[in-house]
Amino acid sequence: MHVIFAIDDCYQSTKHTKAFLDGLTERQIDYKVMQGRYLMRNHGEYVEEMCFLISETDFDACSYYLYEYIKGQESVLYVTECNKQYATLHYRDYRRDPEHLGCFKDVGQVEAEANGEYTYDAATGRYFICVPNGQSEAPAERDARELWAAIEAVLEQNGDEVSCDQYDRTMRRLQDVCDTQKPKWL
Repeated sequence: MHVIFAIDDCYQSTKHTKAFLDGLTERQIDYKVMQGRYLMRNHGEYVEEMCFLISETDFDACSYYLYEYIKGQESVLYVTECNKQYATLHYRDYRRDPEHLGCFKDVGQVEAEANGEYTYDAATGRYFICVPNGQSEAPAERDARELWAAIEAVLEQNGDEVSCDQYDRTMRRLQDVCDTQKPKWL
C-alpha cells in the first residue's frame, strides 16, 4: 500500500520542503514527488499542492518525523497496490471515518482536469483520479463505449440509410469524446 500526502507550507518555504526531503533521504525512504489538486472538504474549495508518495510501511515507520510536517493537513490518501488500486482518504483529526473513494484510475489530462480532483505524476506524465466503486472504467471510456453502441444501434436499425444530420451529430459527439481521452480499447 502507498500513502499520498502533502506537507504544511510546502510552497511558502523551499528551505522547509528541502529539509523535509533531506529527512526522508536521511532515513533511506523512497519517495516520489507529485502534484495534486483536491477539494478541501473542510473549506469547500480546491487547492493545488505538491504531494509525496511513499510506502505505507515507511509512512508508519517515520510517523513521528512526519508529524511535524503534516500536522496541519486535513487528510492523507491510502492507495492499495492491487490491480484495482483502491483509494481511501484518512482524515487526520480522526473525528471522521475513512472515506472510500473508489479506484485510483489512470486518465488523460483533459479528463483529470474536468474531474476537478486529481494527482499528477510529472515523472511519467500520468494523471490519476478516483473512480467510484462499481465503475470499472473512467467516464470518458464509458462515454465512448456507450456512443459506439448507439452508432451500431442506429446503423442496425436504419441499414445504410442514415441521415446526414444523424451522422454529423454522432460523429461530432464521438470526436468530442475522443478529444477528451482516447480510450485504451479504441
